[in-house]
Amino acid sequence: MKIGILTYHRIVNEGSVLQAYCLSKYLRQHFPDDHIEIIDYRSWMVEKKEYRQAYTWKPPFVKNYDHRAKLHSLRAFLKTNCPISRKFIITDKIDKARRFIKNQNYDAIFVGSDTVWEVRKNGGAALAPNIYFLPNVTGPKKIAFAVSADQTDTKFLKDSKRCRALADMINDFEFKAIRDDFTFNFLKALGVSNKKINYLPDPTLLYNFAEIVSVSENLDTGGKPLAGVAVASTQIREQATRFFQSHGFAVINILGTNLPGQLHVPRHYSLNQRLGIFSQLTALVTDRFHGTIFTLKLSQAPVMFIEPHNKYPKQNSKGRDLLQKLNLEHMVFHVNDNGMESGEFEKYFLCKEQTSKDAILAGIHNLQVSATQHIENIKAILQ
Repeated sequence: MKIGILTYHRIVNEGSVLQAYCLSKYLRQHFPDDHIEIIDYRSWMVEKKEYRQAYTWKPPFVKNYDHRAKLHSLRAFLKTNCPISRKFIITDKIDKARRFIKNQNYDAIFVGSDTVWEVRKNGGAALAPNIYFLPNVTGPKKIAFAVSADQTDTKFLKDSKRCRALADMINDFEFKAIRDDFTFNFLKALGVSNKKINYLPDPTLLYNFAEIVSVSENLDTGGKPLAGVAVASTQIREQATRFFQSHGFAVINILGTNLPGQLHVPRHYSLNQRLGIFSQLTALVTDRFHGTIFTLKLSQAPVMFIEPHNKYPKQNSKGRDLLQKLNLEHMVFHVNDNGMESGEFEKYFLCKEQTSKDAILAGIHNLQVSATQHIENIKAILQ
């Protein structure tokens, strides 16, 4: 059997790349005798955006050295570690992408995970419906694996014609598994029967990727414990950095522009070494879904997950959803535009009662066990 994985593997984001890697490895465990590959489909819109962030037409032709280094390190990881299809296509045209996929003669296509069913402009693909819904793709069995519609712009759901089209495409999947409650409600709103919607955790929770983690010795913390900050909000980034520095931590900025006194992720780091940073952390403040997973799995560090009100006014972020399922919702902080309230960092990080590593791993193990029956159901579908 030939199995293709259709996902966001080319986006310059550690989480997107690693979830593709983990899904390919996880499927290999359960389908050891079958050919499994990541379909090298790339959205022209996204591919162009990634290169425009890194390069410019004017000398010295590099617009952002950090983005360029990250782009090349992630592409190198894919080439070395992931089963990528021999042929590739770069397009946003559904008909062209559909013909390409049809010509690969897949017996089954796994769509997911990541936010492959989001409905918004400037996402990971062209505005839905797009090829990630496999419209009019006949022949291969269609499996939605831990898909998410997080960050969907609800104004597009007022278009009844679009919603009917999406519902028809999703109903055509033989197995539908989502990774968060937002997506569950999204499918229900489209008219998909909730009896046909299953839950599967993100592949980075299902597969033990510790085997590829590489800890670099040249990250100089000056002998101080290392705290990580990976937050889009400049204000919260500044607040967290001041707190950690005042309490004797070295602070590494994992996302965005560096602040004075912060350590910087070295540009030459591979994805393996970037993951190694998470294993060295003693604390993390983040609004990143996968960054939270990396830290929970690789280190003993307490995590403060930031849920920005302007992005999630109804407190329904995918991060909260995950941490609820792990009985760790106390790690979530819903934050308004004014940033963190005074004393919140001290109250959280300096308290002696943190969730034990054993309890966290037990929660992850329970999610892994719950996925087992779904895998058996998928195997039955593919027979």
